[in-house]
This record gives sequence, structure tokens and C-alpha cells, in this order.
Amino acid sequence: MKNAVTVISLGIVLPIWATGTAHAYLDPGTGTFILQILAAGLVGGLFYIRRIGKAIKGFFIKEDSKPDAPPPA
Repeated sequence: MKNAVTVISLGIVLPIWATGTAHAYLDPGTGTFILQILAAGLVGGLFYIRRIGKAIKGFFIKEDSKPDAPPPA
């Protein structure tokens, strides 16, 4: 276990130490695209969690198959 932690730590830290100066450019459209991906993932995740919650609730709470009677006139 200790050896695995060491290997994982080196795998994360070593590439950071080994990098030099990066001459990269990100235009404003890239940042907007990344924000759009994050927002879509968040909204999609919320819908998915809601769907799972309804399925679990439906498993434990069984509703009657009879329709409700209309109120008396």
C-alpha cells in the first residue's frame, strides 16, 4: 500500500517538476467553452440525481393503482 502511494505521488508531482516554460495560448472562446461544459455537467448531474431519488422513493412508497374519486357535488 505504501509503495502504491509513493508511485501515485511521483506520477503526479514529477510531471509538474519536469515542465519548463509553456508558450501556450488560450483564446476567450476556450474559457467560455469550458464554462459551458461545466454548467451542462452540473445541470445534467442534478437531473440524474433527481431521477435516481424518484426511483428509490418509488421503490419504497407504493402508490394505489386506483384513481382518486371525484369530490361530491
